[in-house]
Amino acid sequence: MGQKIALIGFMGCGKTSIGKMLASRLSASFLDLDQEIERIERRSIRELFEAEGEAAFRAIETETLSRLSQRKENLVLSCGGGAIIPPANRQLLTREFFVVWIHVPLEELVKRLAREREGRPLLKDADYEEKVKKLFETRLPLYQEACALTYRWKDGESTTDSATAIMDALALAR
Repeated sequence: MGQKIALIGFMGCGKTSIGKMLASRLSASFLDLDQEIERIERRSIRELFEAEGEAAFRAIETETLSRLSQRKENLVLSCGGGAIIPPANRQLLTREFFVVWIHVPLEELVKRLAREREGRPLLKDADYEEKVKKLFETRLPLYQEACALTYRWKDGESTTDSATAIMDALALAR
């Protein structure tokens, strides 16, 4: 059975870029849960949200996460920011993966997301900053519940700095 690490955190926290770097350093496969869903469904996340709604998307997400949890190789999985919403996902993540929460302060996330709103279905409205704040506050306890390790991003840290800090923390956590 391979080592499986899941990265969780709010949208824009860097799960995908950090995850790719971690996977490379750990000689593991890298998968992005949202990209896997898009590949399987042959539609973008935005199209899924618009056509099916969030509840249907979450059901597809749970099914895909369950399938990925059965993989046997070393794996780093980047989860979508809301993947921790369904209790079944949190249970699956904590049972099948070593879960790392990439915790970035709200103010930084708002800055990052201002540049990325186009591709994010939950941030299409003009009041996206208020929506980000509400989503962040709602999801915070869920990230805390699901994680085995919290990495707290500090101002000025690069993706490389973050990956290195997580690698060091993973070594200590084992």
